[in-house]
Order: sequence, then C-alpha cells, then structure tokens
Amino acid sequence: MPSPSFTLDAQLRFHDKWLKIDLQRAFSPEGLSEMWNEMVKDEEITFSGGEDAAHPEDCDCFGAQKKDEANDKEKKEEEETSASVHHAIIESWDWGRQPDGMELKECLMVLVEDQQKISSLLAKSTLSAQRLRQRLVILERYLISLSHSMMEEKYEVCWKTPPTPPLPATDNKSSRPVNKGVEGLARVGSRAALSFAFAFLRRAWRSGDDADLCSELLQESLDALRALPEATLFDEGSVSSVWLEVVERATKFLSDVHGSATTKGNIPLQDQHLVLAILLELAVQRGTLSQLLSAVLLLLRLWESGTKEMDNERSTQGTSAPLLPLLQRFQNIHSSKEEVAEEEEPEILTAPLSPNESFLQYLTLPQDNDLAIDLRQTAVVIMAHLDRLAGPYSPPQCNSPSSHKGSLQEVIAWGLLGWKLYANVNGPIQCRSLSSLGVAQIVCSEKGFLILSRSSSVYTQNYKSTTLSPMMIHSLSSRKIVKLAAHPDGQHYLALSANGEVFSWGCGDGGRLGHGDTTYLEEPALITAFSGKQAGKHVVHVACGSTYSAAITADGELYTWGRGNYGRLGHGSSEDQTTPMLVTALKGLKVVDVACGSGDAQTLAVTENGQVWSWGDGDYGKLGRGGSDGCKTPKLVEKLQDLDIVKVCCGSQFSVALTKDGQVYTWGKGDNQRLGHGTDEHVRYPKLLDSLQDKKVVDVAVGSTHCLALTEDGEVLSWGSNDKLQHFDTLFSNKKQPKALPGLNSKHIVGISCGPGQSFAWSSCSEWSVGQCVPFVVDICPVTFEQLDLLLRQVSEGMDGSSDWPPPQEKECIVVATLNLLRLQLHAAISNQVNPEDLGLGLGSLLLNNLKQTVVVLASNAGVLNTVQAAAQAVLQSGWSVLLPTAEERARALSSLLPHAVSGNEMSVSPGRRFMIDLLVSSLMADGGLESALNAAITAEIRDIEAKKEAQKEKEIDEQEANASTMHRCRTLLDKDLINTGIYESAGKQSLPLVQLVQQLLRNIASQTITRLKDVACRISNYLEAEHVSKERSASLDLLLRFQRLLVSKLYLGVSGLEDRNGYNPELLGVGSLLKKYIALLCTHIGDILPVATSIASSGPRHFAEVSRVIEGDLTGVLLPELVVSTVLLLTLDNALMQETGSISLLAGLLEHLDRFNHLAPGHERDENEDLAWPGIMGSFFTGQSCKNNEEVSLIRKADLENHNKDGGFWTIIDGKVYDIKDFQAQSQSLSGNSVLAQFAGEDPVVALEAALQFEDTRESMQAFCVGQYMEPNQETVTTPDLSSLSSPLMDTERNLGLLLGLHASYLAKSTPLSPMETECAKWLQSSIFSGGLQTSQIHYNYNEEKDEDHCTSLGSTTADKAKLYSRRLTLSDHAQPFLQAIADNNTQEHTVKDFLCQIERCCRQYHLITPITFPPEHPVEEVGRLLLCCLLKHQDLGQVALSLVSQCALGVDQGKQRSLPKSVIDVCRMVYQAKCSLIKTHQEQGRSYKEVCAPVIERLRFLFNELRPAVSNDLSIVSKLKLLSSQPRWRRITQKLIRERRKKRVPKKSESADIEEPKLENEETNQEEVNVHISSSSAVGKVPAARTTKVPSCSQPAMLRS
Repeated sequence: MPSPSFTLDAQLRFHDKWLKIDLQRAFSPEGLSEMWNEMVKDEEITFSGGEDAAHPEDCDCFGAQKKDEANDKEKKEEEETSASVHHAIIESWDWGRQPDGMELKECLMVLVEDQQKISSLLAKSTLSAQRLRQRLVILERYLISLSHSMMEEKYEVCWKTPPTPPLPATDNKSSRPVNKGVEGLARVGSRAALSFAFAFLRRAWRSGDDADLCSELLQESLDALRALPEATLFDEGSVSSVWLEVVERATKFLSDVHGSATTKGNIPLQDQHLVLAILLELAVQRGTLSQLLSAVLLLLRLWESGTKEMDNERSTQGTSAPLLPLLQRFQNIHSSKEEVAEEEEPEILTAPLSPNESFLQYLTLPQDNDLAIDLRQTAVVIMAHLDRLAGPYSPPQCNSPSSHKGSLQEVIAWGLLGWKLYANVNGPIQCRSLSSLGVAQIVCSEKGFLILSRSSSVYTQNYKSTTLSPMMIHSLSSRKIVKLAAHPDGQHYLALSANGEVFSWGCGDGGRLGHGDTTYLEEPALITAFSGKQAGKHVVHVACGSTYSAAITADGELYTWGRGNYGRLGHGSSEDQTTPMLVTALKGLKVVDVACGSGDAQTLAVTENGQVWSWGDGDYGKLGRGGSDGCKTPKLVEKLQDLDIVKVCCGSQFSVALTKDGQVYTWGKGDNQRLGHGTDEHVRYPKLLDSLQDKKVVDVAVGSTHCLALTEDGEVLSWGSNDKLQHFDTLFSNKKQPKALPGLNSKHIVGISCGPGQSFAWSSCSEWSVGQCVPFVVDICPVTFEQLDLLLRQVSEGMDGSSDWPPPQEKECIVVATLNLLRLQLHAAISNQVNPEDLGLGLGSLLLNNLKQTVVVLASNAGVLNTVQAAAQAVLQSGWSVLLPTAEERARALSSLLPHAVSGNEMSVSPGRRFMIDLLVSSLMADGGLESALNAAITAEIRDIEAKKEAQKEKEIDEQEANASTMHRCRTLLDKDLINTGIYESAGKQSLPLVQLVQQLLRNIASQTITRLKDVACRISNYLEAEHVSKERSASLDLLLRFQRLLVSKLYLGVSGLEDRNGYNPELLGVGSLLKKYIALLCTHIGDILPVATSIASSGPRHFAEVSRVIEGDLTGVLLPELVVSTVLLLTLDNALMQETGSISLLAGLLEHLDRFNHLAPGHERDENEDLAWPGIMGSFFTGQSCKNNEEVSLIRKADLENHNKDGGFWTIIDGKVYDIKDFQAQSQSLSGNSVLAQFAGEDPVVALEAALQFEDTRESMQAFCVGQYMEPNQETVTTPDLSSLSSPLMDTERNLGLLLGLHASYLAKSTPLSPMETECAKWLQSSIFSGGLQTSQIHYNYNEEKDEDHCTSLGSTTADKAKLYSRRLTLSDHAQPFLQAIADNNTQEHTVKDFLCQIERCCRQYHLITPITFPPEHPVEEVGRLLLCCLLKHQDLGQVALSLVSQCALGVDQGKQRSLPKSVIDVCRMVYQAKCSLIKTHQEQGRSYKEVCAPVIERLRFLFNELRPAVSNDLSIVSKLKLLSSQPRWRRITQKLIRERRKKRVPKKSESADIEEPKLENEETNQEEVNVHISSSSAVGKVPAARTTKVPSCSQPAMLRS
C-alpha cells in the first residue's frame, strides 16, 4: 500500500523556539518521537493522501524535501501502467504467438525495474529509514530557523549605544553663590601659609633646629584630620577649590618626604611617622579608591625599603609606625549597602568565609594608640576593609559568560506551570529562559502570558507548555513596544508602541480588539482609530478587561471599546462598541490610570488630582460607593477623594487602590480572603489594609482571586485564594492577610504580575550597575587600573604555585582583595559602557596585557590557592569582554591552554585550566564571536582556493590533464600530517585560524575520551564501580557542535537559494572547503577513538555497555550522527556542490570502524532482524523467541503500580520485578497440568506465582507475566540485569553513513547536469555529420592554452610536443586534406585545384546545374558553393576520389572517360547547385545583400570543414569493425554462464536448446550493427544550406552508444 507523503511547512512564529531546542534530542529514540509529535501538533508537518496519513512513521519522503503531489500521482500512474503492460504481454504469450528475443528482453527489463521498485519500497519501510526521514525533516526545520536568524543578523544594525559621557560633577551641589574676591584672597592666603609651612619644615629638618615645633605642627594637622568624618572630600563639587588645592599641595609635599632618600635621612622618626599618618588620613578624606591604593602601595614600598636597610640596631624602625587610629577608623566605616548583608547573616554563616572575612573576624586591634604597627600588616588590614566595603557592590557570580548585561536578572515564577511539574507545591522556580531575555514587563491572560523585553521585543508563552521556550511575536519586532496589556480572565492582548500606535490580537468577541469587527486575530493588527493622531492625542496607556479594552491619551482622554453590558464602557448604554470611543463623562479631567474587570465587570479610573471614578456592575459593592447599584457612566468614589490614589486594579468582583504614600485599599466581594482583611465578608466601601500600614507599597498585582504587593524594600507580600497553590508559603486553601513570601526579599524584586493561578516576580536588570564613583570601592579611571595592576603584580609573585607554598596569609588576603576590587571596577566600567580606550585598556596596550596575563595565570595554573583562583576566575567571568576583547584573542588564549600533544595524561588537566577552557569557549560563542571567526576563516579559505587555482593553471601548462585529474583525486586522501601542519599556513602568522582551534579542541576531547575508555577497562578489571558520567556536554563540545551547525547552515542557505548559472559563488566554495577540512579532522580523531573502544568493548557485554556510555557523550556520539544526517540532507538538496567540496569520500574510512564496533553489540542481531522485518512485525516473529524477552525492560514506578491497581488491575512485586497476577490467574487453568502449579490450586495466586518462580522448569514460562522492572522511589535509574539485549548507540549512524556513501556513489555514476549551451546544441550534436567528433588535436589550440585561452579542457592532449602533434595529425588524415583546403581557399595557383574546378564546372553544365546568374569566383555565393563542396567531399570520404580525378587528368587519360564523373560526386554537385539557388531565392525574397545572406552560412561551413573530423572515414570504419565492440563484457558472460548452469540443474532436458539460443541472439545483434556504407542523395534540405548533407552511415553509432 502506498505510504502517504508529507510536507514540511515551517511556521515563522516557531523560529525562536527551534533555535532554543537541543537538536541532539533528535538522535535519541524518545527525543525523536517527542520532537516529531510536537512538529505534527504545531502543524509544521502536513500529510497528504492515504488512509494512514495519521501515521507519520509510514511516510514515504526519502530526502525530506517538500514533495510535489502532481509528481507523485504521475509516478503512481506510471507504476500502474507498466505493471499492467507487462502482465498483459505475459498473458498474451500463453495462447498467442511466442515472443521473439527483443520482446523477451523488454519484458525482462520491466520485471527487473519492478523488482527494484519493490526493493526500494522495502528499504524505505525499515525502521531506521523512517527514523532517518524524521531526523532529516527535524534537521531541515532547525536549519531553516538558523539560516533565517543568520539572514536577520546580516541586515540588523549592531545595537551598541554610544558611551554616555559622565555628567560633570561640578556646580550640581555648590549652589551657594561664592564671592570671587573672597575666594581669591583665600587662595592667596592659603598658598602663602602653605609655602611658609613647607619652607619652615624643610629648614628645620635640614638644620635639626625647632624639632618640637615641627612635630607640634604635624601633630595638630593630624588631629584636625582625624576629627573630620571620612570621605569629606569625595564629592569634589561640594568642596571649595581652595581647600582641594591645599590638599593637593600638602599631599605632594608629604609624598616627597617619603619619596626622596636624601631628605628622609635627616627627618626624625617621629616626624616620618606623623607625615605617613597624615598622608593616609588625607587618602581617607579623599575617599577615592585610587588614593587608597596609592597609600597601600606606599606602605608596601616603605616596608620593602625598610627591610633592606634593616640591621640589628634598627630592627623595627623602618618597617612599622603608630597607625592604630587609622585602622580603628577603617573598622568603623560602613557601606550604605551593608545592611542587606547583615539581614542575610544566618544564611551567610553556612557558607565558607572568604580569606578577608575570616582575617577581619579574628583580628583584634591593641588598645595602645602609640604602639608601632607593621606597615605590611597595616596594608593587609586596609585591603581587607576595602574588600569588605566592596562586597555589597560586587555582582553575584554568573555561571557562564553572556553577551547580556542583564543575565544578572532573576525571574521567579510559581503556581500552575506546565514546564515545571509540581511548581505550585515545591515553591518558586528560576526562569532562566526569561531572565536571558531581560524582562521589562510580564502580563498574564487566561491561558498564557506575554513578556516585554528590554530590547522592546514581545514574546509569548503558554502556561501548560511542557518547555519554557518563549516565542517571539515577529510582527511586532520592527516596532518599539513600550507597554503590554492583558487580563487574567481574558483571551486578548494589547501592545503600545513608543509613538502611540496600539496593536491588538486574540479573541475578538464583542469588538474588544477595536477593528470594527468581532473576528479572532492570530497576529497583532494596528488599531487604525489611534493611528495618525496629533500631538497630545497619541495613546500613552492601555488596559484589558476580560471582554473589553481601554486606552488613555497624552491629554488624559479615556477611550473604551468591546463588550458593553452593565454599562462597563461608561458611554451611558449597555451596547457593544467595536471601535474605540471617547468616555465623554470624564472630559475636562486628565485620566492617568484605568483598570478593567472581568465577568460582571466594573471599571475604575484615576484622574490627575488623585480621585477615583467607577462605573459598570455594582454587585458586592465593588464600585466602592456602598450598596450594589451599578451605573453606566463614571461616578466619583468619595471615600477615596483625599487619599491621592496613583493606581487601581480590578480582580474578580473586587477592587484595589494604591495611594501615593504606599497604602493599599481593597473593597468588593470577600470570598476566599481575596480582600486581605482577615474575613470573608464583603466590603462595600474602600477599606485600608491594616497589615500593610507600616510598609510602603510601590506596586500591586491582581489575579482572579489572589493579590501580590511589592514594597519599597523589594519584599513581595501575597494574600487571597490558594486553591491552585498561588502562595508557596502556606498549604491552607486561603491566605487571610498579606504576608511576605520567604526568600524574595534579598532578590531586589522590581516587578510583579499575576495570572489566574500563577505569579511572577522579576529583579532589576541594573541592580548591579554600580556608579562610576563610589566612596572607597569604585573609581573608574586609568590610575585605578594602573595601581591595581602594580599591586597585583607585586603581591602575586610566587602565588602561581611556582614557589613559596603555601603562601603567607597576608599575601592571600591582599591578592584576593585586589582581584575582587579589579572585578568590581571592570563590572562598573562595562555596565556604564565606558570605552576601554579611555581607561588605558585599549587593544594591545601594555596595561591590558599585564592585567590579562596575571589574572589568566592565577585563574588557570594548578598550584594556585583555591580562594585566589576563584577570585581570578570571577574577574574573568565579569570582565572577559574587556580583558579578552576580540574573538581572535580568546581563541589564542584558548589555544595556549589546550594540550598540544595527544597522550594519555589529558585527564590530569587542572580544574583551573578546565575552567579557563570552558570560559573561553563560552565567551567565543557569546556576542557572535564564533560567527565572526567563521566568516574570517571562510574569507581566508576563498583566498586559498583562488591561489590554488592560479597555481593549478601554471602547473597545467607542463602537465597532462589526466595526471592533473588524478592528482586532484589524490588530494582528497586523508593524511594526518597534512592536516596537522600544512593546512593552516595560508591564514598567516598574525592571526590564529579557526580551523587550528577546532583541531586542538578535537584533539583535546579525543585524548580525554581515550583516557576515559582506558579508565573504564581498568575499573571493570579491578571490579570497581563505574564512574558517574555527566550527561551535560562540555563547553568545548558545544562550541564544535555550534561550529558544525553554522557550516551546514551556510551551505544550506546557499543551496536553497538561487545559485548563479556560471557556478557556485566563492563564499559557498569556501564554506565547502572548510567543511572538508573539518570532516578530515573529525574523521582522524574518531578513527583514533573507535579502534580503542572496539578493543575494550570486545571483552564482554559489560565492557560494551560502559564503552557505549562514554562514546555517547563524545565526538563519535554527538558530532558524527548529526554530521552524517546533515550531509545526507545537503547531498539530496545539491549533489553537485557536495561533489565539488569532496568531503563525503573522507567519511568512507569510518564505515569499517563503525561496523566493527556495532558488531560487538550484544543485541545487534535482534536490531537487524527488527529493522529488516516488514513494518508492524518485529524481528522476534522470525527468530521465534518471546517478544517480551527481547524488548528492553520497562521501568515501573511506584505511582504506575498504584494507578494500575486503582484502575482494577492487579500487579505485584516479586524480587524487584512487577508481575501481572490477573494475567496469571486467567492462564493458570491452561497451565494446571503443571505439577508445581497443581499443588497450589485454590491458593492465593501471588503465593502460587512465587512458588512457580522458584522451580527451573516453570520459571521461564512465568516470565510471560512479567511486565517490567520495579524502580524504587529514591532510585535514579535501574541498571538492567540482563546485558544481552544492549543496542549500539552508533547503529543508526552506520546505516545512515552507508546510505550517504551509496547516494554519493549513485551521483558519481550520473553525469553532471546539462548546461544551457549543451541543451541548445543537442540536436546538432545528435546529427550524423557530428558522428566523427571534434578535430581537437590542432597546433593552435596548444598555443592558445599557453596564453590561458582554454578552448578545451576535457578532450585531446594539452602538453605534447608541437612537431609530434602535427606529424601525428598528418598520419591520421590523408593527403586529400591539403587539396580540399586549397579548394576552400580558392587557391587557383595550384594546377590540381584549377583542373578539379574545371571538371566540376563541365559536369554541372552537362547535368544542367548552372545557376541563372553567373557570379565571379570571389562572390559570396561562389564561396558558399566551394566551401559546401569541400565539406561534402570531406565528410563523405570522397577526398581521395576527387584527388584521383585530378591525377587521371594529369596522367592524360582518355577525355571520354574523364567526362563520366562518379555518381557520388555528381550528387554532391547537385546539392551545391540547390544550395546556390536557395541563396539567390533568399536574396530576392528578403531584399538583403548577398554578403548578409551568405555570411552566417560561410561561418558554419568553415566550422564544419575545419573543426570536425570526417563523418565517414577509414578510421571510423576500422573502429566499427573492432571485435571489442561486438563482444560482451566479462561480467555479463560470467552471469550468463551462471544462469545456464542453474538452469541445467533445474531442467536438464532443455539445457541444449538454451545454449543454442544464446549465440543466435548474439549473431542477430552483430548483424544489425554492421550496416553497409551508402550515400543517399534524397536527404532533406534544411533552412541552412550547411545542413544539406547526405545521410551518414551508421557505422560509428554502436561505438557512441557503447561509450
């Protein structure tokens, strides 16, 4: 029965979903069926024809292309007709005449064709072929989405806002007027005082006089500074410039004191200490990170210099100072954000403390202020405090690099959610798919919700969907959407754009969409009533009710439309309104907010003066005016008149209002505690929620019967119905009063939304976007980065594990603090979009290279402390886009980290190095890095191809074409050394090619796999438990998978588009060349892995099972299956391109490896039987075994068991297996003959079954009642006890690869497609005059080829010596050729030509073949005549005859005999005469000159004469008589011999007649082929006289046919 065909119909709206799908799922049986069913459900696959259209697995679409139904019908008709024809013929032979040989042959061919069709149908119906077809469709669907996104990216402008210059910090706070004169006097005075003080100090120190005065002056300064609060000078805008100048000059002077060794020697130690203390206090007053870092560097420098000049006498003088007050001051500095951390203290204590936290926790400062403290210790304490202060500002660690700053956003959901089972029981869940979009707003409807992203894109998601993969609404992508609206009980949506356009879609009942009708809209449509509005009239706010809509304009006018019952629209009637209509009752008031209700709806509006108006249905007092009366026009809610309301919400039969001060009022129906007042009573006037009085609420959200409130501190409180577990903090059916939801207060929540049974909350995207200047912790300027770099290099010496291990605690604390501060600076710079060039971190700068080198070493080296390594890794995670700005640099860093040699020690890669590899790989994939690197590689590849073409052309001058083509074929051979070294030279030394990186990644993964395989063998031989293999793919494997898909999608995009007729564009060939290199690399490494896997797996089933687990997550199990299916798809789309790339033949080498591995699978015979069985009948039908024994063991969970037994079944567990007792009871009567069961007749059937399982003779028959393996509730997976039925994970890959190579071979057997020129010339090429072929071996062609004028590249010799070639040509032709050439050129100087032309002229007169007009010899008509004469003589092999006529004349033969020319020559003359007459007639009819008429004919005749071999010649007649042409091929003779032998065995009597018949047939064929040469003069004359040739003998036709 014919299978139904299906069509892939890719829907635009599912493109985003497909991009997020894990395509690898399609290569597991469960995932394949899930994805296929989802495509059918989404109507992306449509079936046509056949009753079984509902069974997708029976589909018959081999290449998974879109099928043309008309073609299918034609094919079916052809099949039917061919079948009926040969059946009719065979039936006619029964009673009619016996068939001859030709008829038998034809019938045999038809029968063979039928067998082929049946075979192909059988092959298509195998399970593996069906799986391949499904995978091809899924892959093509994915590629459509991927190529669509690539095309979009090509035309999209890269979004990058220019860095906003920081606002000048001046003049914003110093608003007090300052008298310039006073300021000038102050500046003069301060300068004079400073100069005097500095001069006095210098003189006193130099002379040694007035030491007391110096100390007193310095001490007073220090005391004055210590009396000030810290960071007084941080905000420079609010400080007098005089004071800033004083501080600058003082700092410079004091720094010089400690900087120059000459002055320092004279200064008393006490003064040195005071100067140092003042410097540090000034740094604290300045409050900037750069000042504090310079102070720390000074302390460390002083300590270093002090230790160098230290001796026994001055042991501590240079390395310590009384700086205790400074440290006490630091201890009392608290960050404004630190309170948050204190609230989380119980949680923090459970985590390990950081080095600086533990250092400060156990640090006890001494009481004596005059005690000298070690300078280095002081530096450590200051850095520890800076680290503490920076902590609250530092962003949380993210798992992987992302191009979005908003990846720090958290989106939390709870309630009834399909993508997370029991989310309403287990509590809130993180929605990473939503946070990656950057949520700005979420609105909920009855069945799903909409997300508005920060980039103004709109996404939709269904509550019941099993996967959280929001789909973009593409029709809104070109608009800048700023607001969305929906209602928890509604089924329609509104979207508002930045320029005031309103779009609506969804259910249209009652006219709620505003388009003037009630139709349902799948896609958003513009509401025309709001378009083209004047300034002030455009819409600024939209709202949805369950059945109606509202909008507010910039002027505060309110429009409503939709269902009108109960007067909810406010127009004074209950009629529906299908287009937006102004609510005239509120004219003159500026409306700022509106809320629409559901069911018997009420509507609320807020005006600019804080008043609330209500109208619509009044049940339960929800209008807030007491009683239950409704109204059809807006009326004031008096109880709320003086409360300054800013927002209103309508729930199901109740209302909520929020005041400007953050107080919440509720009223209306009280069931389910929805009002939050602690009772179920209805409230008919607005009533304050007492439990929220002490909190400032900034937003409220209302579902059907539950509410959320968000406070200023980021707390989320909830109350109301809990029937769908809308509140995860209680199991009661209702939550009576507002209470904070646990765990959300620390997440910086900024938005909330409610659905009918769902809730959403999302955090701020900019929470961690710290400012560019924060006291003590953030100072975004080049100096800060220079100091951090200097400090890091200074203290990280020896921290890389090379020496001094373990390093001292001081070092650890300073390094960790420096790294944390660096991370915060980088994060602040990135989030504020500061240009790295402005910070001295431009590409290639010394500062950037130093920072990068230090951080990368600390993050990746093996001997680094865990705390330091974690801090360095955090720096890279936050700042990779600055530290590693280009994809090339990331690739280069990755390349240096990857192991370069293939050895067995790759598993010992340190965790730090592995982190770096994963980080760099992930960062390469972020921000389109991989795509840009791929494009660069393609460009390099195109240059390579062009260079190779040039080189090839130069080689072809000196090489034979045959050798060149052989060399081209040899180039595709797999050579590891070539791939490992030579391939990459072209890309240049300055950049790291992508192919080289891919090669290193492949090598790295392959070596890890081989190590893991060997480890598996060791574990099994030592009876150890198998190591747990993570199901997650490594980042490297993800990168390779992405690279592979991009290559395939670029080729797919090229072949599915319209290609140039002149060939493929260079980019496509570049991609093809890259694919070939990639396949070569992949095959090399898989070729290394599979033999190792095969040798280990051959030990036994357990070895095979363990090896399979390793292989499944490796190159072989991840990349290869997808690559093979992709190649099949590309080959079926455009075989010529895939032949051009030459990549398929490289895969052939893997077939043998795969076959050997798959043959080791314990269940491979069962798999093959099932695959080759007829559809619907499993292989067990043929093997005769029980079907259940061969199936994989089903896993029965506790819930499955209980549900089955509740439904009336009876399953029980015996020895970990589940048995069906009812089935056992039903069949126990038939088994009662068994002695064991007879003993338990009438007993409990469970007891009887248990007993039967104990005895060997009944145990096997009892397995028929086993329904599966029982899985304990706490058990993750069940290891199947019986390994004898294991399948190979690579079985389908081998089959698909075999099919791919078969397809490849079939395309190779076919010719290339005909070019338009070949099609046009086909009728000429088939004519008899062309049967001799082209005259290619001419000297001038070789000359042209030297000048790169390639006239012919497929035939003839291109490199032979000219002289040899010419002599060869003379031997092949005869001496008549120069004679005919002379006639064509009208060379009457030669007497032979003159004589021959005279004879022809005499003959023409004799036979009256003279034209009515006589022309001179140079006339075009005469030229045509001569050329046609030469052509006919040449191509009819009459040149020798013509030459003999001339030679007869020369020898003086009797004139009488001369006059009688041969008949063939007379026929030629007659044709020449007819051609001349035809030309004269054409000239007269068309009125054109003879030259115009004759020019095209002359050109063609010259071609026929000069460029063609003779159609009839000795050469051809000799070739046609070759025995080889009539002899049968060897394979045919052997086949016929085998057939004869078989016939002899079956029917001995008829063997003789059979033998006699065969030669008869052969003789008949030979006789038909040998036809005598003859010339027919009655050949038809065409429009062109050149076509008037005689019929050519068919002696050359067999040769052409056979070739």
